[in-house]
Amino acid sequence: MGGSILAQVHHQIGDECPDIDAESIKNLYRAIIQLKREEKILAYHDRSAGGLIATLSEMAFASHAGLDIDLSSICQDMQETSFFKALFNQEAGIVIQISQADRANIMHVLGEFSFAQHTHTIAYPRFVDTPDISIRHAEKIVYTEKTAELHRVWSTISDRIRMQRENPETVQSESQVIHDYSRKAITYKRTFDVSKHPAHALISDYNKC
Repeated sequence: MGGSILAQVHHQIGDECPDIDAESIKNLYRAIIQLKREEKILAYHDRSAGGLIATLSEMAFASHAGLDIDLSSICQDMQETSFFKALFNQEAGIVIQISQADRANIMHVLGEFSFAQHTHTIAYPRFVDTPDISIRHAEKIVYTEKTAELHRVWSTISDRIRMQRENPETVQSESQVIHDYSRKAITYKRTFDVSKHPAHALISDYNKC
């Protein structure tokens, strides 16, 4: 937890910092590229500043979704310190969203790169009108809050900074749209042929590496 955002919030430093294993990082990259080519990944997010809970929350915010987070597989007990370490440590890691139908295939690929034993099913999304993010250990709920409220708090500092450097009315207007949870996730409609874009060939060649 040393150097983590949680430690900083509590005016602490800590003495156990995240470490990096270069070979694991390379294998993770290879595994993700293979799964991407097979179109098995619905969403991807790295675990970094803020830890696992920040990663999961940001993914929920992007889709205006709820989350059922189960820490049973990564917390052996229900001690507060165990929850903090699981949710806020900033060890290198990723979160991917997948289809349940693809899980067996994905676990096989991750196993080929020696990641199967380090892979956990952590959260299930909920797409409802008034979503919330809940954290539980087995059947016991330890925390729950509306996604929209957490999103609003999470955006506060960024909005204040943007109000000083951008048009305040534009920032306010955008913020109202983003935090309107009666609206569903943003969808995109292309108005051009992607294959004719100058960068298309470069990206295609890169993905074949």
